[in-house]
Amino acid sequence: EIASCLVGSEMCIRDRSHSAMAFEFKSTAIGKGVGMSKQKHCKISIENLSKVFGANPKLMLPLIEQGIDKATLLKEYKHVLALNNINMQLNTHSIEVVMGLSGSGKSTLIRHINRLINPSSGSVLVDDVNVCDMNSKELRQFRQQKTAMVFQNFSLLPHRTVIDNIGFGLRIRGKEAVDIKSKSDYWLERVGLQGLADYYPSQLSGGMLSLIHISEPTRQEAIS
Repeated sequence: EIASCLVGSEMCIRDRSHSAMAFEFKSTAIGKGVGMSKQKHCKISIENLSKVFGANPKLMLPLIEQGIDKATLLKEYKHVLALNNINMQLNTHSIEVVMGLSGSGKSTLIRHINRLINPSSGSVLVDDVNVCDMNSKELRQFRQQKTAMVFQNFSLLPHRTVIDNIGFGLRIRGKEAVDIKSKSDYWLERVGLQGLADYYPSQLSGGMLSLIHISEPTRQEAIS
């Protein structure tokens, strides 16, 4: 399972399962030499972030603060504790990796960054702007212009070809057909999928599907 979130021109979060169980997350920069000559500053700040799934998550927060464990919360109150008081700072010019077993909350955490999931408490700041306070218009602009998420096995249009999927975001933005084709062809070749423009998602491997997502110009513009 891989889900990536790209914010700004420098930051990438990759979510991989089959590692140690973790509910308290720490960020680790990897890849020596990648942007090491550039001055780093905080791009994303996750502060006191908690997420509880259930009918009345706000009512569960005091119990969690008092130290109730996840199993008891589920058994006695029918609520699921997904994230508990997460604090992270993610810098520019770095790659950050969140690792843990399936069900440990990795995807839940990442999906708070572009607010696909709303937190039960806490905040997510991108460039010092709290994503949790954005209205619908601000959130839509943020998702279009400043962040991108890559999924491996869904969100591609099955009835459209590879090249149509790559250019779909630009078409939604109202870009000219010549510009769409030029940028789509460029990124198709850049990720090594040249020759597959007229294939459909069902004809490709999981890795190739991920490359299609990465190659979409709207994602590249969000990280450029």
